[in-house]
Amino acid sequence: MADHSQDDAAVHFALSISTVQRMCKAIGFKRPIGAKTKSSPHRPQHPAPDWFRREASTMTRAEACQRAGVSQSTIDRWMREAGVRCNVLRGFSYRRQNAVPVRMADMSLAGRAADFLRPRWPNHRCDEDGQQNFNGRYWRFGTAILTADEVIERAKRRGFDSDAWMRIAA
Repeated sequence: MADHSQDDAAVHFALSISTVQRMCKAIGFKRPIGAKTKSSPHRPQHPAPDWFRREASTMTRAEACQRAGVSQSTIDRWMREAGVRCNVLRGFSYRRQNAVPVRMADMSLAGRAADFLRPRWPNHRCDEDGQQNFNGRYWRFGTAILTADEVIERAKRRGFDSDAWMRIAA
């Protein structure tokens, strides 16, 4: 066991990996820190093909995987061994995909009051049945459906000041 991996022992004794791990734990076997094991004979490591060093920097990891017919971990190993990097940005977009359409801010007094409450009390505009409607006349706070005046009152009780912008601008 000192020179071989637990995978090798499992194959040699026809046991599962978990059984070998339990046996090693039961007998108190611990591999010394930094000890190297021989590579497993049933998991050969594929050497990098001739084209890899020349062309890997012009393609993405996915393209290299597809061309070589190996996994990404193998491509990563080949890159370390060859000292090259795949083109990671090609075909990649940093553009954020929005889950919901972005709407203009509701600048009405009730809309600003709802925005003030939104960090702690999620809410949205709705119709009188409680169904989401960006042009609705009501707001839904959990199960409560409120009118514009009720939203403004609720926000004022929690510290909303509708005229704060006038004092800041002055």
